[in-house]
Amino acid sequence: MDQIANEPFFENYETKVECRYVIVSERLVISKKVSTKLTIKNPDDKFMEEAKFLTPYRFSKIDFIKGKDLLKLKSFWLKADNSPKRNIKDSILIDVESGESSLYERTVRFRYQQIVDNLATDLVFPFDNTLEIELEEDRIVPRNDTMYTKRIHLLTKKFSLEYSFPDFDGEISGSCFSSLSTREKLKISQSKDKKTLKISTNSWFLPGDGIFIVAKRNNYLP
Repeated sequence: MDQIANEPFFENYETKVECRYVIVSERLVISKKVSTKLTIKNPDDKFMEEAKFLTPYRFSKIDFIKGKDLLKLKSFWLKADNSPKRNIKDSILIDVESGESSLYERTVRFRYQQIVDNLATDLVFPFDNTLEIELEEDRIVPRNDTMYTKRIHLLTKKFSLEYSFPDFDGEISGSCFSSLSTREKLKISQSKDKKTLKISTNSWFLPGDGIFIVAKRNNYLP
């Protein structure tokens, strides 16, 4: 499998998600703190590679909260090759687009852009060999949105996802969707109270592969 990594790939893709119930505008919603660390490698040092940061987020719409308040960027650290690590949060624009979905009926989609010369442009980061990105976000989703999906878009050598929901009345479970036999090499560990789940693998993920997490609520007798 190492032979197919002759194009830029994620050497490491690590995500941590912490969910909690919060009150916003007198309504109960779920707050998600999401931290993501990426290391992108360019195996061919003859060419300068560009990392395009796409936005895979699609949230069900909460009518009483403005779209721009559903996602807040806390930090966006960037380190290209041997350059100093820097926080580019203040130059990031989050574009919000409302739409329709067969799953949620009303949705909002978020797209990250960068302000260059006072103009919004796609995020494109040039680098020679290694690009490191650290991203911290606060998201708000409806209280019944207890699922989480992480899908990668580049070949990925090492992947991990830790998902916790301490005050959820139920348990967390998850699985992998992959075109390879990754499921057999997947490591799934769960806390004793079943409120935290970690899924990781050192086996290659292909673009489109990922992890699906769902919080299952306890059943109550009437």
